[in-house]
Amino acid sequence: MLGLLLLLSINTGSFQQAQVKAPKQLGPMLAQVQTIDAESCLKTSLHQFDLMELEGTRLNKFIYLQTKQVLKEAREMGYSLSLTSAHRSCQEQTQLRSQNCPSPTSPVETCNPPTEKEGDSLHNYGMAVDFKCDGYPIFGNSPCYVWLKENSPKFKFKQRPEEPWHWSLTGR
Repeated sequence: MLGLLLLLSINTGSFQQAQVKAPKQLGPMLAQVQTIDAESCLKTSLHQFDLMELEGTRLNKFIYLQTKQVLKEAREMGYSLSLTSAHRSCQEQTQLRSQNCPSPTSPVETCNPPTEKEGDSLHNYGMAVDFKCDGYPIFGNSPCYVWLKENSPKFKFKQRPEEPWHWSLTGR
């Protein structure tokens, strides 16, 4: 629910900081949260969101727990699933788009692979993760991908259809 609220507020630009009481067992984890001022790629007001580090990758606290659980369960089952990307700055997104798209104004579907404009990517908010499967150069052909597809409903993750490695709460 909080993730959905964050996505709605990001899309509408009406994010208001709310005070939410966390359950006691989350206390040690939340102590690790670093609030950052997120640059606004769309030249709108600054948003604040919480990023947490997981295995050297920063991601939004709203997807931290399920991402951590995905990695834990996959590894317990013998899959070498790991993260390649989560949060990206607007500058990183712009650079990636320039590598993957014919021009800065190209529609997403003309980019290879599809690459959102800065501010439109859930990566800019740490709300999307990219996975890899060690030993498999193409994630879509890996046993990790098969396992993730079968188990993703348990974690509320959805795959972006054009990108087997890209997962979020919305599939976008």
